[in-house]
Amino acid sequence: MSALTRVAATRAAAASALLRPAGARLASYKVQPIDQSTIPKERFYDEKDPQYYGSYQQGPDPTFGDYPLLKWEGAQQRSPYGVYDDPVERRNLGDVLHRDYDMLSAFAPDVIEGPAWKAVLTIACFFTAGFTLFQAAKVVQKSRPNPAASGNYSLPGFEGNKEFADME
Repeated sequence: MSALTRVAATRAAAASALLRPAGARLASYKVQPIDQSTIPKERFYDEKDPQYYGSYQQGPDPTFGDYPLLKWEGAQQRSPYGVYDDPVERRNLGDVLHRDYDMLSAFAPDVIEGPAWKAVLTIACFFTAGFTLFQAAKVVQKSRPNPAASGNYSLPGFEGNKEFADME
């Protein structure tokens, strides 16, 4: 073990000792309960909310214990003009995270707002416009004259010349 590795290991052990109470093992921390009175009321889950999260219909999940049921509100749905400690995630220090935070963070897939029929209509319009342009290009191509001279040359002994001999 090199001297540099020993120094790094000593510093890491000292830093972790400062973060936990004296004599406590890492796995023996008592989880501090969340004081729900510090959470603004508008962040709590509401059954009348149009974005009603379906799994709440079956009641609270027993695996989450007394963790608060927060609204299904992602970072993309929060105001971008608010003053946040973390402007990318649109969060303040001390905010209680939603239990499905990984699906609601700013780096989650985009939130699609609007009815499904609007998306179907948009896709149908795109394909209709493409098909119309394709058909218009075919009509224009067939109706315009050939810009080059035709390749009908009379060559002796060529079978294709017999039909041209009849025309003369």
